[in-house]
Amino acid sequence: MVICVTHSEKVAGYCTRILHLEHGSIARDESLAKNKLNGEVEFKPYEIKENIDSKEIWAFAKNNIKQSFKRNAMVTVSLAIGIFAFVLMFFLSIGLREYVENSLSTGMNKHQINVYAGRDAADVFSAETGTLSSNDQKYFELIDGVDKVRAGAVINNFGVSYTDAGETPEEHKILSVATYFDEFVIDNLVGDTTGKNRGTNDIIISSGIMERLIGGDGVILGKTVTLTYRETSKDFTIVGVIADNNGYDTAYISVSGMSQLGFSATNLVYVLADKVANVEAIINDINYDEEQYYAYQPDSLASDAMSYINLGSLVLSIVSAISLFVCAIMIFIVMYISVIERTKEIGILRALGIRRRNIKQIFMTEGGVIGIVAGVLGCLLAIIIGVIVNAIIGYGVIGINFWYILLGLAAGFGVAILSSLGPSSSAASLDPVEALRGRE
Repeated sequence: MVICVTHSEKVAGYCTRILHLEHGSIARDESLAKNKLNGEVEFKPYEIKENIDSKEIWAFAKNNIKQSFKRNAMVTVSLAIGIFAFVLMFFLSIGLREYVENSLSTGMNKHQINVYAGRDAADVFSAETGTLSSNDQKYFELIDGVDKVRAGAVINNFGVSYTDAGETPEEHKILSVATYFDEFVIDNLVGDTTGKNRGTNDIIISSGIMERLIGGDGVILGKTVTLTYRETSKDFTIVGVIADNNGYDTAYISVSGMSQLGFSATNLVYVLADKVANVEAIINDINYDEEQYYAYQPDSLASDAMSYINLGSLVLSIVSAISLFVCAIMIFIVMYISVIERTKEIGILRALGIRRRNIKQIFMTEGGVIGIVAGVLGCLLAIIIGVIVNAIIGYGVIGINFWYILLGLAAGFGVAILSSLGPSSSAASLDPVEALRGRE
């Protein structure tokens, strides 16, 4: 004898006797002994479905998200704000780097690295430095981020005399007389700033030399000075003055001019980086062998600015990461509350034969949906704000980058998934009997 309790008239139709209950009492006793279905229906045992497919998992997750829509929406918006801040910081970092490259790096000196043969600055600036060969120059060309390599020469701390033409030369000491190259550009230069018309007999001097020549007053451009190196003297025409050279007595002449002074050795190599951001790395690569080379950047304003930008970007990224961590905690709490609220539902699913991994997949899917939606919203908001700010400022200070958009989407999804691991595992581990009884 099989007893079946059901509300379905169709199911009851297969029985031989039906007891209708109302308010706990038998209201009607109906006999179906002559039911034509008797003996004609082959009953097959119900096949328990242990695995559910992705469509059913998605249906469960979608329904559960709808049931707690307001709560899930608040969590999604919170995570989206965290993703927005995270992505915007990367956008801002890119934009500021490009600003430094395009605005602060107009002079080639911002990309210029001076390389000497020597161990440190004391060796380089105390006397004539060692020579650098063509093999050294080829080595520099192979370093990542190097655009060009130019051979040069420098005379350090040697007696070099200069005077106006027609007067008796007066012995002075110039800190250095160095060569310039075709693309050589100097900031704060008064006179021939383009460098297109510089000749073999032209010279660029510092403001300190100019003050010695004419006391700081009058016009110096076009005057002729005489440089004397050891026993060789040569006249040069001043085509430019460095307005602010930090008090250093420095002069720049052509490679041919240096040769005519009797100095033709290559003891200085100019390494030009393709962009300011690579200057520090190039210097570190060259200085790796401290016994062989000494490299430094004569004009480090742009590199210093880049360092501050990198530091600021790191700090802001850490703050953004903290906000994502807070969002992760919120998702964890919300998902855990959802597990508690749906304990009996989980018990029914487990009693029907649904496996633990399917229960876990349902909750993971819910978390993944929250993460994807939050990632998309956060990235869209970052793009919109970036476009508006760039339009207002008139410059791309917010550098929108496709790879950082993908990073934002991945961050949103990853945070949500990781936050769902604990609650989903807890739901999957529930005992069906205990779950059906409910939690206190």
